[in-house]
Amino acid sequence: WKFSDRLSLKSITGYREIDSRDITDLDGTDTSFYESLRDYTSEEFSQELQLVGSTGQLDYVLGLYHFEDEVTALRVQQFSNATFHRYGNAYLENENQAAFGQVDYTPAGHESLTLSVGARWTTEKKSMQRFLQSLFSGTGSFALVDPGPNLTPPELDFSNTSLMFSAAYRVSD
Repeated sequence: WKFSDRLSLKSITGYREIDSRDITDLDGTDTSFYESLRDYTSEEFSQELQLVGSTGQLDYVLGLYHFEDEVTALRVQQFSNATFHRYGNAYLENENQAAFGQVDYTPAGHESLTLSVGARWTTEKKSMQRFLQSLFSGTGSFALVDPGPNLTPPELDFSNTSLMFSAAYRVSD
């Protein structure tokens, strides 16, 4: 959206969805000695807003960012002709937010020089739950199961503030 010749708002949106299923015969023989079955789904969304402006000697950008991701991965492995099954499911969530800004200053009479200062604050949360189970007697079937998680590690929280300063000199136009 263009508010004037010197001020605009830019929106950058992303969405991705993945659904995949694969079966692998890992031993390479005609018997069911070592096989793997996996079902994977992922959904991601991101949104960034940028306020971009200019006031003669100053160019600037201010922005906000949001990202979220949710993944479910179901997996079963079969060993020794269905006498041993190992289940390893994962449930992941990731969320990220940021606020940022940068100002570029070009001094009057020194158009080859640009001084820049910027900052970015970011916070991120990650969580993962697992379902892990091994069955030594087998189940009689080779199929995915989704009983929900039986292992929940602590959620991870990260945050960071990054500062930037630079000086650039253009030797020629």
